[in-house]
Amino acid sequence: MGCARTWLSIGVGLVSLSASSCAGLLCIACDGYLGIQGSVFRARAGAPSTLTIDKPASDSRTDPIAGCERALEPWAPEKRPDAETVKRLTRHGTSGPDGQFKFGGTAMPWNYDVMVSVLCPGLGSVQRVFRHDHQQPHRLVALIATGT
Repeated sequence: MGCARTWLSIGVGLVSLSASSCAGLLCIACDGYLGIQGSVFRARAGAPSTLTIDKPASDSRTDPIAGCERALEPWAPEKRPDAETVKRLTRHGTSGPDGQFKFGGTAMPWNYDVMVSVLCPGLGSVQRVFRHDHQQPHRLVALIATGT
């Protein structure tokens, strides 16, 4: 009888472990992805700074800008949370020598507004709020006008 109780205890333990493992998988399956990839270029003379997302840019792009800082925040500015949450959830990156960048990570799985900012020290900056609505990286082209 003692042996049966031992095996029953082991069986119950394995079922509990199996259930908790499946619960973990269900949580992983709920995660989304928020990311951007693209390029930063100098805008042509007299043109304003623009940020094009998930569409072709309407301007010719021939002068890439390296070292531009980018930030991706998973909320619109009016819904910005406390400073600790901002620090923890904002994604940062810098454009490479060819003006290219790609970054992102795990995020909420739903559709919601996000804000992307591009700052090129000594040149200018641009930011835009857009709707995050898919799992692939958003395509972004930033054209930076001097002095913006």
